[in-house]
Amino acid sequence: MATIPEKRPGGRKGFTLVELMVVIAMLGVLVASLTAAVRAAMRQSKIAKATTEVREITHAILAYENAAKDNKLPSIEKQDASRSTLKFLLGEGTDADGNRLPIFYEAALVGDMILDPWGTPYKVLIREQDVTLKAKESSLETATFMPNFYRMSAEDEVPGKVAK
Repeated sequence: MATIPEKRPGGRKGFTLVELMVVIAMLGVLVASLTAAVRAAMRQSKIAKATTEVREITHAILAYENAAKDNKLPSIEKQDASRSTLKFLLGEGTDADGNRLPIFYEAALVGDMILDPWGTPYKVLIREQDVTLKAKESSLETATFMPNFYRMSAEDEVPGKVAK
């Protein structure tokens, strides 16, 4: 025998205001937690991208210097990574013999700049003994330091390098 569903007071079928508010509150909590998780994942993704790009550009600078040993780069003191600063990596210009430079790094230029994932230019620092590149978020700095063995003198001490 089938049961007859009970009618609500006033003979209406549907949800009460309290039931609707509970469901909306639960959806709000779910959306808030999902938003926080997505933001954290996006931040981690930007950090990973910056780390990879910093490493790639630094390797490209060292590859250029090792390929053109007689044409080593002058020191660059903390400049923005731009087409003019890093043209030797982008295949723009010629070497000492007048040959066109190869492309050491494929950069996605925004205007004239090589930007980090936060939209600010990378900072390039090339000193006598190392290359450092930095990406900066408000509270985070991604940097890599790579010694250039070609530039170093015999007296320079590098961790992991065996003295002769």
